[in-house]
Amino acid sequence: MCLSPSLAPASSNVQHLVVSSIHKLLTATSNFSAASLLFFISFYNRYDDVTVAATSLFNRYDDVMVAATSFFNRYDDVIKAVSRFLSISNADLIVAARSFLQ
Repeated sequence: MCLSPSLAPASSNVQHLVVSSIHKLLTATSNFSAASLLFFISFYNRYDDVTVAATSLFNRYDDVMVAATSFFNRYDDVIKAVSRFLSISNADLIVAARSFLQ
């Protein structure tokens, strides 16, 4: 699968990392492919969109959020994106995430 030409070569390694990592989480119980996830990253060039898309497809919020957060070190951005998608407050989401991570 070809990457969007607008993506910088430096981001290729990051894209490969999230594809392989989140793919491992999702393929255990689904038919979601690495190519599908890479498409979201290429099309949007935004990792929070990938998180929301994967969450909406598989209802595996915790695993997807933790994977995206750990690999991109973008906890606040991921929290905000998923909060908007799930229509719950950041405070509730942070409490849930902390309890999940302990």
